[in-house]
Amino acid sequence: MAFAGSGRNRRVVPRRGRLTRRAFLGTAGVAGALLLRQGRALSYAANEQLQVAVVGLGGRGSGFAVEEGWSSVRQQTGGRIAALCDVNKKKAAPAFQRYPDVPKFEDFRVMIDQMGSKLDAVIVATPDHVHAAPSAYALRAGKHVFCEKGLTRTIQESRTLAELAFEKKRSTQMGNQAGYNDRVVENVWAGRLGEIQTIHMWGGGGAGPRPKPSGTHPVPDYLNWDLWLGPAAYRPYHPDWMKHAMWREFSCGHPGWWGAHLWATLFKTMKLETLWPIDKQAPAAGGKKGGWTFCIVNRGDAPFEADLIVPGGSSHLAMKRYVYSPDASPTDDNGFPVPAGEQTLDLAGGGRVACPADAVVLLTSL
Repeated sequence: MAFAGSGRNRRVVPRRGRLTRRAFLGTAGVAGALLLRQGRALSYAANEQLQVAVVGLGGRGSGFAVEEGWSSVRQQTGGRIAALCDVNKKKAAPAFQRYPDVPKFEDFRVMIDQMGSKLDAVIVATPDHVHAAPSAYALRAGKHVFCEKGLTRTIQESRTLAELAFEKKRSTQMGNQAGYNDRVVENVWAGRLGEIQTIHMWGGGGAGPRPKPSGTHPVPDYLNWDLWLGPAAYRPYHPDWMKHAMWREFSCGHPGWWGAHLWATLFKTMKLETLWPIDKQAPAAGGKKGGWTFCIVNRGDAPFEADLIVPGGSSHLAMKRYVYSPDASPTDDNGFPVPAGEQTLDLAGGGRVACPADAVVLLTSL
């Protein structure tokens, strides 16, 4: 069994030499090519600067549109800010003022259409629910894309972006600002831990339950509310909606945020990307088939029972049940949670599964 939780991750970045714009564009189909690299400046000839647009200039986005800093486009890539886009003029004001001669836009579609060949790459640093749309639009226009974590709000959006990157042969990267623990990867690949059969992953807690905003509020004159909503269902403006991290409609939650840091090691170690090959080829040899996991989450203060329909209909199988409770689950000497109430169950076609209050029940087929 392998565990992933909070801890120190070390980045693994291959050493590379000087990278020119011509070389970058010529190898655009290479998966994982870095648009930005933390802590290392990549220089370009003065007449070969990458022309980069930034969509979303508040929060993380503000770090790209500066002259110096660990995520500065100029300092870390040698590139040039060629266009800026944000629906919120108030948040965008510092960047807009810093680059007075750079074209500025509210709508990323207008920006990409008008800038055309003047752009090489687009950085997307908007709220989660507007990650997929500008990334996909940029890829379809032949631009390279750096998108902040969490990559998308839904799995389907992520798969669509991966397929687009493969189809258009563009370079892409997700900005998780940390890599994987290379020592763990090396030990697992070398077989020093034996065969890994089960992996339990966890992260920080979410925002918790809260009532939806209500009431009527005027839209500030510095905000384009329709464009901020983007692909989300329309609703009247309320300032609390803009605390997007709290709401499922606008956020991928902690799996997309801390998961990008904490779980990257396990993703790399187990070569999970081979299970969903974008090129439509068969999965890598050695992958196990038929296994499944079912998760029941109870965030309330009362227990309940859930009906479980076993994949495959009436087939008989064995199942292992784990119960994780934030307050009740014991931990070992290293702080890892110990599954409480572990037991092996036999189900034929389905059954009823009890879920304690404020707990997560994880059911794994054997």
